Amino acid sequence: MPKRVPLRFEQCLHGARSVGVALDLSPKDRALHALPMFHIGALVDLFFAPLMFGGSLVIAEGKEPSFLREAVLEGGATWMQLVPTMLARCLDDLPADDRRNMGQRLRFIRSASSDLAVPQHLRAEDAFDETPLVQIYGMTETSGQITSNPPSIAKRRPGTVGMPAGAEVSIRDACGAALDYGAVGEVC
Repeated sequence: MPKRVPLRFEQCLHGARSVGVALDLSPKDRALHALPMFHIGALVDLFFAPLMFGGSLVIAEGKEPSFLREAVLEGGATWMQLVPTMLARCLDDLPADDRRNMGQRLRFIRSASSDLAVPQHLRAEDAFDETPLVQIYGMTETSGQITSNPPSIAKRRPGTVGMPAGAEVSIRDACGAALDYGAVGEVC
């Protein structure tokens, strides 16, 4: 059953600002929008954030790899946000030349909504002509992004969801006590 999460418009704008800052968005950026609008990433990350930072978006006709390719190569997208399943389909279904050509036009690819294994992360960067893959962690309840890797390939860490991006984050034990960096506990 779908969950209902009441968010104020101001919360959505705060989330969009956080995304734009973490991704260093500018008027030169054009997001590829291929997610359903009920998805927080579709509304905040792919609609509000690009527009808030003076950029634009191209809406793909569908989420199949051929539509994503068209949105990049013909629609001029400079970044795209995909869930790992969509990324896997692109890796499996698009010819190598198409992936390489897409990568030459993309500033980064953002992976959201689920964990992405390091081998798939590295395979995607290689397949898309060394385009940085940016993993994030977020929740609808927080109006999206909580942590993010930077879009720079030199600064991001495969296998992690990055650093706090617009939110305070700590790791805590079962009693709520803060733990040191690297400890195992709950993300708060």
